[in-house]
Amino acid sequence: MNPRFASVLIIGVVGCLMTLPGCGGSSAPKRDAADVQVLQGTTPQASSAGAVGNYKPTGRIIVDTGFRPPADGFAFENYGTGAAVKNLTPAAVEGLFGSEVCTSGTGNTCVLIPPARAWMEEENDALAAGHCFGMALSASRFYGRQLYPEGFGGASPAQLALTGNAALQRTIAQGSALQELPAIRQKAIPGTPNDILDALIKGMRAHKPLYVLGLFRTDGGGGHAITPYAVEDRGDGRFAVLVYDNNYPGITRAVSFDRHANAWKFIAQSNPADPQQVYGGQGQESNLALYPGVTPKGLVPCPFCNGKNRSTSEAGSQQFNEIALEGDATNHAHVLVTDAKGRRTGYVNRRIVNEIPGAQVLRRLSNKTWKEDAEPVYLIPANRPISVLVNGAEIRRPVVERLEFIGPGDRVAAEGIALRRGESVKLHFAGDGSRVSLRTDPAHNESPVLRVGIEDAPDSYDFALKAKRMTGGSKLTVRLDKPNYQFDIDTRGVKKAKATTYDVRFGRYDLKFERMTPSGTMTFRHPNLLIPAGTVAKLDYKEFSDQQRTLDLELQQGGKTKIEKLRG
Repeated sequence: MNPRFASVLIIGVVGCLMTLPGCGGSSAPKRDAADVQVLQGTTPQASSAGAVGNYKPTGRIIVDTGFRPPADGFAFENYGTGAAVKNLTPAAVEGLFGSEVCTSGTGNTCVLIPPARAWMEEENDALAAGHCFGMALSASRFYGRQLYPEGFGGASPAQLALTGNAALQRTIAQGSALQELPAIRQKAIPGTPNDILDALIKGMRAHKPLYVLGLFRTDGGGGHAITPYAVEDRGDGRFAVLVYDNNYPGITRAVSFDRHANAWKFIAQSNPADPQQVYGGQGQESNLALYPGVTPKGLVPCPFCNGKNRSTSEAGSQQFNEIALEGDATNHAHVLVTDAKGRRTGYVNRRIVNEIPGAQVLRRLSNKTWKEDAEPVYLIPANRPISVLVNGAEIRRPVVERLEFIGPGDRVAAEGIALRRGESVKLHFAGDGSRVSLRTDPAHNESPVLRVGIEDAPDSYDFALKAKRMTGGSKLTVRLDKPNYQFDIDTRGVKKAKATTYDVRFGRYDLKFERMTPSGTMTFRHPNLLIPAGTVAKLDYKEFSDQQRTLDLELQQGGKTKIEKLRG
C-alpha cells in the first residue's frame, strides 16, 4: 500500500494487551517464526502490485463479520497520484481541523496558515505512494454505516467509481492523512501477534466496527493497511485472518498467525521466494498495529496550530516538531536527527534508533506496491534545537528531495535537495522554527530553496529564498526575527565561486514572501537579488502592504553597512 499516510506505528516496546482462553499453554509445541505457514490462494489475480490468488478457507470460521470484498470493498485498487486524482485541498484540511487553519476565507476560498499548508503538501506528496490506510478505513466506515455509498454515487462501495468522484477521493485522502494525527495514532492497539489476534477476535465477536490492520516492514520502513473481517481456525494453534487487501480488489486474502510461535506472515505478491515480498513479525517485534475503523466525532485537534489557532483539546499536551522527508518512495535518502546532547533518532547502519527522549518514529502505511518504502516521519519534542542529516549513501540513482520541519505555528523547509549516491546534506534547525541552516555536499553545486513561515495574529508570513547557484560545501542560513519583523539571510558560510567560473547565477537569489491577513494575501517578489558571499542581509518587512511595496534591505559585509531599496 502506497499512499502517504501509510499508517504509522510508534517505535517502542509493546506489551501484552489481553489473553483469550485457548491460546495455548506450556504443553503446546514450541515453534519459531520460520515455522509460520505461508497462505496463498488459487486463481491468481494480477494488479499493479503483482499477482495473488483468492484464498479459500478449509478450517473452522470462528468469527465472521459478514464483510465480503466483492461487495463491500472497492472495485478499484490502491492508487497513487495523477491528473485525475484529487487529494487534500485547503477546504479538505479545514474540514478536518476547522476554520483555525485558515488565515482568511473558508471552504474553496480558505488560505491556509503556513504550517497547515506545509502539512497538506507533505501529505499529498506521501499519497503518491498509495492510499491504503484511507481505503481500509473508508471500507470499514462504509460497512459500519458511518458513511453511505449512496452519497458517493452507488448502492455499495463496489459500485463506486474513483475517476471523477471528487467527494470519494477527498474522503479517502482525509482518511489516509489521519494515520499521522494523535487523535487516531494514540488509539492504535500495539502488541505481540497473539495480542493482535486476540484483540481482533474479541472486537469481531463484540460487533465493533471493523479494524484497520497495519503491516510493517521488518527493516523499520513503511507498510500496508488492510481490512480484516473473519478468522479461521486451521488447527494446532494456526489461524488465518481473512482480509480485504485494497491492492487486490474483489478477492479474499489471508494473514497467517501461529500462536505457538507468537508470529505472523503475509505474502505481498505471488512469489514467496522473493524476501521483499514476505512480511512478518514475532513477539515484541511484531510489526503490527491495530487501528479502530472509525474517525473522531467532530473536528480533529490540530497538532501544528498555535496561539489562538491551537485546539483546546491539545492545550497542555506535549507539542512536537515534525520532520518529514518527501521524495521517491522507492529510492530515497535516510534521515538522522541529532539533538544538542548528541542523542540520535533515525537511521544508523540501516536500522532505526531512537535515543532522543520523548521522540517518536511514525511508520507510514500507504504502499501501493511492496517495493515502495517511504521514509518514516519523526516527531521531536518542540523547542529543542536539532541537526538533521539527509544521507544518500544507499540511493540507487540521483534524487531531488524536500525536508519539512512543521511545528506549532511554524513551518521550515529545504527544497530542491539534490543528491547522488554517497552524498549528504546537513541542516540545523532552531527549536522554535525561526532559523534553518543548510550545508551542502562538497561534491557539486546546488540550487536549494529555504523556506520559513509563521502563523501569527492577525497576520501570518511565509518566506522563500532560492539560491540560483551555490558552490558545493557551502552553508546558507535564513532566520525570521519575529519581534523585529526582519528576515535575515546569512551567506558568511557560502563559498565563493572559483575565479575561473563565469556562471552569473552565483551569489544571486530569488526572494518571495507572502503576508496573509484576514482580508487576503499580499505577495512580494524580488528575483535575481545579489547577496555576495560573506554577507548578512536583513530585510525589514514590517511596513509591507499593497500601498508600500518598497522595503529596506540592510547589507553587512566586512564591517561596512549599506541600505538597498527593494521593490516587490
